[in-house]
Amino acid sequence: HPASLVWKKGWTREPLQVPVAELEEMRTPAMGLLPQGELANSPTEPCMIPRGVFGGLSEQMLIGEMNSPTLVRFLPDSVGDVSQGAAIPFLRTRSLGAGNHRLTFTPDGSLWVAKTHLSWAGDEGLVKVSLRDQANDFLAVNRFELTSAGFSVGFTQPIQTSSLKAVEIITHTYKYHAGYGSPKVDKKKVSSEVTRFSADARSCLINFNDPGDLKEGYLYTISLPEVLSNKGKPVLGDTVYYTLNARR
Repeated sequence: HPASLVWKKGWTREPLQVPVAELEEMRTPAMGLLPQGELANSPTEPCMIPRGVFGGLSEQMLIGEMNSPTLVRFLPDSVGDVSQGAAIPFLRTRSLGAGNHRLTFTPDGSLWVAKTHLSWAGDEGLVKVSLRDQANDFLAVNRFELTSAGFSVGFTQPIQTSSLKAVEIITHTYKYHAGYGSPKVDKKKVSSEVTRFSADARSCLINFNDPGDLKEGYLYTISLPEVLSNKGKPVLGDTVYYTLNARR
């Protein structure tokens, strides 16, 4: 945020009087964007999922959410020295409630969510989340990586390959300006094709029909609404939000 420049060593200018284009050159892009009103409104504490917990999601990042009954999972996918990656809904359930502010795991593999209450949002108390009995049975995206032509996707369980036909990709960017928030800019539906399933049906490629649709500074919303495991279970988190800061 430009206001933080006042703490930069040797800085003597008024940040809000610096041209936007110059500020744009100075800033480090966020490695993950969480669209307001879609994925999160007020993200809270990030917390690493310990090894051996939540099946194939171990050592990924969870992010709390203040205003809605949501926890977000983040899968980093850095390109060289540039940080970026995919944000995916982990839990969206009324029983979770709002105000999810502090996250911690206990030795039995349970996630405890502590809540906080504000005058206009939030909640009170504690919620326990346990997937111990389902750790090796639920379906989720556990890998989402950029390629030169699109994305490579991995799943925790073998999937019904025919269920991936309904993939939809929308891309857009945001304005960088002093105003609060931004509309979606240059929004576009991207034509793509699902190809090259692995022999165990746990991974595939999503290739763009026009590789030129892979643009730095854009957010890609990938919908997987009908994906099912071989056991008929729906995917846990059927939308992926990938922030592309650098191409491969």
